[in-house]
Amino acid sequence: MDACRMTAEVSSCICRSSSVIVRLEITDENDERPTFAYGVYTFGTYENQPSGTEVGTVAAVDRDLPPFNEVEYHLRDDGSDDGVFEIGRHTGRITATRPLDRENESEYHLTVVASPRGSAQVCFEYLYLPESDSNKVTNLTK
Repeated sequence: MDACRMTAEVSSCICRSSSVIVRLEITDENDERPTFAYGVYTFGTYENQPSGTEVGTVAAVDRDLPPFNEVEYHLRDDGSDDGVFEIGRHTGRITATRPLDRENESEYHLTVVASPRGSAQVCFEYLYLPESDSNKVTNLTK
């Protein structure tokens, strides 16, 4: 919150005046949109890992001042992942809800949405692409 000091002065025609110091505080407004650190996140994991295995974490930043800078994450349900993944609402941590099998599905495309905490408004969405392979982990860079 920014503040500034000013002096207000009132005078009349008979040369009498009075002044007071006024403190004006400028309060932040929730007017910034969350933005992701990367335009596309690509993660890899081994197949047949137990339910709850982390496959990656996304991060978005809201440039508003507290408390308006808190971000919530969710996965857009477009029916393509069949509930295979979940995301931590406050952490952006993506986990598999069951073991992944490369022979059944070698790649998943998810849309992660970041929005200001407590807001129903969707602010940004990005694509997340995990890859599974029983022999190696690929594309672990963000």
